[in-house]
Amino acid sequence: MGLLKRPIFFVLLTRFENSARHLQAGEYAITPNTTPKQLLRKMKLGDVIHYKMTLIEGWTFKEIMNALSSNPHITHDLTGLSAQAIAAKLKLQQKNPEGLFFPDTYNFTAGSSDFAILERAHAKLVELLQSDWKERAKGLPYKNSYQALIVASMIEKETSLDAEKPEIAGVIVRRLQKWMHLQIDATVIYGLGNDYQGKLTRKDLQFKSPYNTYLHYGLPPTPISIPGAESIWAALHPKPGKVMYYVAKPDGSHQFSVTLAEHDAAIRKYLQKKPNKGELRTTN
Repeated sequence: MGLLKRPIFFVLLTRFENSARHLQAGEYAITPNTTPKQLLRKMKLGDVIHYKMTLIEGWTFKEIMNALSSNPHITHDLTGLSAQAIAAKLKLQQKNPEGLFFPDTYNFTAGSSDFAILERAHAKLVELLQSDWKERAKGLPYKNSYQALIVASMIEKETSLDAEKPEIAGVIVRRLQKWMHLQIDATVIYGLGNDYQGKLTRKDLQFKSPYNTYLHYGLPPTPISIPGAESIWAALHPKPGKVMYYVAKPDGSHQFSVTLAEHDAAIRKYLQKKPNKGELRTTN
């Protein structure tokens, strides 16, 4: 209160212009220099304050919900609901909502619900995925676009370099086609959940989880993160070739290899150790 020097002028102006029925509720930015006429125009136009909510590429559903629940400008309609209950409320085709939202910045007004933001993020993901699926490369080992999304989520966690994503997609696709273990650390970490201590151990690689791509062939049952547009495109347009392995370099990029011998040499070069039996040979 007290933002207008003479609020009675605003009341009189509203009555004079017969504008009361046209005023829109919301949160408005009012400076000390705002005049009654300027405020009236703002409220008639609905020129309310907009906030931003950014969903980050590579986030898990848990991280998304934590960000939403900690935002003071959002109405929290989904608090206390399980992931499955939220998926049902959003009427998703999958029972697990993991990976089903597009990472982007979403504008909203004060009081907007977490449900509404997730609904928009899911709709944007569906639109992009359906469009890219129609333009996918031939011969991919995916039964549907959801499987492509799972691959995209793994690519997202494997590298932050867009230039590398088609190459990593190619490795994943060829391993699927040859029925080889994917051996992707990120899927194991996802399966460990809160038990992950920051560094994978041999014991972790034997952890019985449907997401352990050391133990199970094929794809994990769901995405492991929200992939960005580049990762989705890469999953649907993998780079052709014979590359079957890759290892992380100190600068965050990867060394790609065709043969196991080449890969073992890359491991010795960049990790200064010989790979143990059963050690990851395809990812960081």
